[in-house]
Amino acid sequence: MTLTVTEDILEFRRPLTRTSQQTLHLSNTATDNKAIAFRILSNASENYNATPARGLMTPGESLTVEIERHAMQYDIPAAFLCHDIIYVEFIPGLAPDVALSELWNRADKAKEVYANVIEKKVVKCTFDADPSVMDLLNSVLVLSAVGVAIEVDKQTNKIFKFFAKESDDQPEGNKSVGEENPCEITHQAPATIIERKLNLPENTSKAMNQCTHETALQLGSVGFRESTRSYCHAYKFDAMISLASTDRRLGEELYTLLISSGYSVWVYWIHMKGNMDKSMVDGIKQSSLFIPILSDDYYGRTDCMFELQTASADSKRAVILKKPGPLPPTILAHLGRLQYIEVGDHLDDVTACRILELMETSILRHTP
Repeated sequence: MTLTVTEDILEFRRPLTRTSQQTLHLSNTATDNKAIAFRILSNASENYNATPARGLMTPGESLTVEIERHAMQYDIPAAFLCHDIIYVEFIPGLAPDVALSELWNRADKAKEVYANVIEKKVVKCTFDADPSVMDLLNSVLVLSAVGVAIEVDKQTNKIFKFFAKESDDQPEGNKSVGEENPCEITHQAPATIIERKLNLPENTSKAMNQCTHETALQLGSVGFRESTRSYCHAYKFDAMISLASTDRRLGEELYTLLISSGYSVWVYWIHMKGNMDKSMVDGIKQSSLFIPILSDDYYGRTDCMFELQTASADSKRAVILKKPGPLPPTILAHLGRLQYIEVGDHLDDVTACRILELMETSILRHTP
């Protein structure tokens, strides 16, 4: 190879609502005393900016390229897998005085001619947390693993309360499903008392007191809420249906059922516009209920998992529909104790009635 790229992966720091930079190091290692023309491209060019974006490197020359990731309107859950790629395309064996702009223009216009001339290096992108919050992320994981619930003050974006849930192995007479442990712990309590009551590692609670709302949501530690209580809010849609495209027929049957019953429903084949991520986030935030149709195909699609994680992070009230098959642990972590309705490839009358009953108790009807 005549061009060396030091990095294989670029890690961009969270939160993604801020711009972040990483660096590529390029070197012309050609032994034929020829120059190399290069340019920086991406499969998500709207999200990245390279400086310089193209150039000409003489033999033995090294160059640093700054890659800036633009700030997003919404952050992405931590479990979401980044598919962004930076491409370093280059043409070796050039004269040092080649006209760079004309060269790439010709290459773009006659790709079949230059197909065997242009070489490419692939650099993958990942989203990471700031080093300063890594301990906080680990603390949230610890709390989630031992069944600790978290409450957030959305005015200050700080976790102000966390408490141990009732355990499943309690005697039946003492168990109070859906209620908090009466021994509630707030952040004003001394850290050692909190750690002793929850049996957590030392200094865990101290870290949690500093943890922001955003950090907790990235890990899906808030989770879905039950949908069996009417809730008055000015939502644009009564429900959003989340599904894999292979379950489109079932989704259309559900959509028709809800629309014919007077509900307003967000579905991707009608309301998905422009930027896909933003459109999905807007659909979730503008809907009173989140209705995922869980299936093997659903678990394997990054867009479906993005919707599920985003809705869970937003503590959306949910009506869960599930096709036959085991639930992956990653899904169970979001559902918690939330019950779900088993569905097949089509909606039968019994299932349709159950869904409408849930909708009736979940959506507050406005009467004139």
